[in-house]
Amino acid sequence: MTPSWILVTGVTNPRDAHLAEALGADAVGVVLVEGDPRRVRLDLAAEITLGLTIEAIAIMADPSPEELRSAVLMMEPSRLQLRVPPAADTPPPLPWYLSFPARDRSVVSQVKGHPGDRFLLDLAPEMLPGGAIWQRDRSLLREVGGLGAMVLGGLPDLAMAAEVVERARPWGIVLGACVEQAPGLLDGDKLQRAMRALRGR
Repeated sequence: MTPSWILVTGVTNPRDAHLAEALGADAVGVVLVEGDPRRVRLDLAAEITLGLTIEAIAIMADPSPEELRSAVLMMEPSRLQLRVPPAADTPPPLPWYLSFPARDRSVVSQVKGHPGDRFLLDLAPEMLPGGAIWQRDRSLLREVGGLGAMVLGGLPDLAMAAEVVERARPWGIVLGACVEQAPGLLDGDKLQRAMRALRGR
């Protein structure tokens, strides 16, 4: 099974964004979270996403209404990725989904209450091939995937991608550190290999 949606995340420059687009990614993610090593300024985020014909995802943690407005106006993203649900009285002006840290079975109950049309699981090492939960709870990822459009992140290397996709059958997958030459800098060869493995081309 191949994922329907592939997000290349942590992009820090326009060249890498257009490379991801050229190699067949469905979306690029730009990090606006303070303290993240891949964080970019909002003006640079706008440059990165300018002219893209694929989805541009603004990755934020728990933004204020003003921070959201600024990101939407300057970056013009297609969608927001958040770590905390927005307040009910100030919904974001764009489609959004949540990123959940996935460390154990508690993620099932967390995802069940998610109102978005997709959700991202940031997989901890225990939930990856070789990890204790991967070995012990073999149906967990497939179970969570049955709750909606599941996007998987946290893959440390390309070797794990095929095995994780086969087990979890996710709707989407995130390519980040596993296709970088350094934090925030894409490795074109790695990304090309990943796209071939995931899309069979």
